[in-house]
Amino acid sequence: VELVVSRYGEEIDAIMNVPADLNYLYPSTFDCEGSNRCETSAVPANIGNTSDMSYSCQYDTGKKHVVCQDSHQFSFTIDTGALDTNENIGVWVMFKISSPDGYASLDNLEVIE
Repeated sequence: VELVVSRYGEEIDAIMNVPADLNYLYPSTFDCEGSNRCETSAVPANIGNTSDMSYSCQYDTGKKHVVCQDSHQFSFTIDTGALDTNENIGVWVMFKISSPDGYASLDNLEVIE
């Protein structure tokens, strides 16, 4: 999955090499049809400043293009400097699947402006 985040001409482009097998993260149970959807997620809640959280893929301010290996959790930040209050262009968040056989499931997506 390719992730592109853009605002005011600043852009982050990340290739997310995420394996399809999530069994090592979420042990299977027969009661919950595969992934353990009955249990509280082991993924920490994103509260407060994310800069000190240990995500497997974090944005390096010196790079605009990033390749993330096994990136089930990720955090990217764009510093655009001063905001243009006359033009509210918003934040663009795009996901692209390059392979015709590829697929992705996205959940717990949080965008903060």
